[in-house]
Amino acid sequence: MCLPFPYWRRICSQSQDTFYSLRDHYFIINMAKIYLHNVDVTEDVKNSVLLLMENLKKELSPYDGEIWVIPNVDTHIATGLHDIDLLLIGYINDYIIDEICGLKSISFESFCTTIEIKSHSAKGVFRQGTSLYVRYGSEEKNVTQQSDAQKFTLMKMFRDILQLRTPFITNLIWLTGIKYDDFRDTIGLTNSNIITADVTIDNLFSSIGRQVSLKDHGFVDAFKGWSADEIASVASIFCAKSEGADSLTLRRLNLLQKETFLLSDIESNKDPIIVLSGHAGTGKTIMLLQAAQNLCNKGKKCLFLTYNNALISDLKRTMSFIPGAISELKLESVHSFMLSYLYRFGLWNDSNDLATDFIPEMIIFNRIKSNYDVLNQEYEYVFVDEAQDWEKPIPEVLKYIFRKAQLVIADGIDQFMRSSDQTDWGEPIVPPLNLCLRQRRNLTIFVKTFASKLGVSWNIIPNNHILGGRVIITEVYGPELHAKLLEDGKEYGCTPYDLMLLASNSLIEDGRFKHAKTYQSYKIPFYDGIDKKNRTRIYNEENAERRECRIYTYESCRGLEAWTTVCLRFDELFTHPHPHDYSEIEYPLARKYMLTLWTLIPLTRAIDTLVIVVRKDSDISKLLKEIANENPDFVTYK
Repeated sequence: MCLPFPYWRRICSQSQDTFYSLRDHYFIINMAKIYLHNVDVTEDVKNSVLLLMENLKKELSPYDGEIWVIPNVDTHIATGLHDIDLLLIGYINDYIIDEICGLKSISFESFCTTIEIKSHSAKGVFRQGTSLYVRYGSEEKNVTQQSDAQKFTLMKMFRDILQLRTPFITNLIWLTGIKYDDFRDTIGLTNSNIITADVTIDNLFSSIGRQVSLKDHGFVDAFKGWSADEIASVASIFCAKSEGADSLTLRRLNLLQKETFLLSDIESNKDPIIVLSGHAGTGKTIMLLQAAQNLCNKGKKCLFLTYNNALISDLKRTMSFIPGAISELKLESVHSFMLSYLYRFGLWNDSNDLATDFIPEMIIFNRIKSNYDVLNQEYEYVFVDEAQDWEKPIPEVLKYIFRKAQLVIADGIDQFMRSSDQTDWGEPIVPPLNLCLRQRRNLTIFVKTFASKLGVSWNIIPNNHILGGRVIITEVYGPELHAKLLEDGKEYGCTPYDLMLLASNSLIEDGRFKHAKTYQSYKIPFYDGIDKKNRTRIYNEENAERRECRIYTYESCRGLEAWTTVCLRFDELFTHPHPHDYSEIEYPLARKYMLTLWTLIPLTRAIDTLVIVVRKDSDISKLLKEIANENPDFVTYK
């Protein structure tokens, strides 16, 4: 699967005005396509990029391939700044270099190269041993070391954050203020990974090739075994990173661009309802979103209905890093969608309290729907997320309204929030998903252990490909721990957005987070997702919320995820009323079982770090201490 290239606009004209722009340009040079990513850059980087584009334009016209030129890639892992001046990703067919390191006729097939740009004159550059240095006033910087760090950072990003197989990454230093002859005469670092102002494409590719073990295979192929579509997909991820997408968004973008069984099943299955089931963290939402996006790309009309506005805002933020997708795929909460029909048939009006339950009106609507023309033919596919416990009238109405469309259902099996009864949507198309795709292995083990000690068999398999993860159990959550969690997250490319706090009902006052002023006094910026007026705000790269952690109620967290999740006053979930009244369940053990399932929802939101805040004398605290003693390598009890 290959996503369209929304970051670039296709430009066939090669006029001077068109060429000398860094905005959304896509160059078709006979067969070769060269994509210049839309990003603001400094003047020296801009001039260098334009020089490179001109060389590519001149020298690659006879060849077939695709090249992505991506300035200012923000990796975060190393410094939190724009760590890579220029990233080149691409493939080119039938390009032969006459000689590299004495070897003749080397085939140059694909590359993934970081480029550190220095605009110093010859006087500002010098050699010390095998390293290249530049001068900034009285300060001297080791450019060779800086360039190597970029390469290793990119390797780590592929491996740890994107969780992709790593291509053969090369690194170059581009001295844009020095010509090759001057460089050779004054500095003398020949046969290296350094290119100069008058670099040709042959020079560029030869410098990359010198870093490859050519004697072993006789060609340069960084993405060996990758398809053209896979190279294009990973390039679009780094374009999102260049725009400033955080690691959580990158992880989702990566999942969005992977093939799954779901799309082919949807297209080949003519049943009116397709059901995908699985526990929390097994990838149901992303699979639905991916399938919907692919169908939209094929010109199909799709509607995505989900649990609440918090999740919609989160999904819209992810989709905002794939420009064009958000306008094609309609995302809406089931609450607002159903209210639109109740309004339409006079069963709801502006005097009704939106916070109240509208199920009685839905029952009436369901009873009279056959008397009205309620067939919705606008959408060909309707995706229904978190559909395991929707109240009975809603599935009946949806099936009736969209009887000409195909319904694709994500069933969370036992993540109940609205009801204690399982909604019957039909049989799943495949056995339930049970491999955890969200949480690191240690967190899955912790949640399974916690559930087991409370009598619940949590049938989910820890992912041995996503190792690590930690749990911190504490009585107090304060600014020091908060700052430490943020600092730890930076190593993996996280922004404050990747830290989510969940609040119990006792922390809510007047519909807002009770301790907002206290957090502000601690200089902890946060987005109050408890406040209803904030829930429809769309996150994207322009919003300041990327610098804020998120706070939601426990009731709003289903479907959300974060690199680090903090469960405030977690023990209160066992004593305070649940969103659904479990008092109607006759047997105490059954009530305890349902209550435990409810607490597993917040425990499965974290990807890497789970913080649980409890009173030290509570029963749950004692249980957690027992688990910590059994798993001291990854559970800390403070």
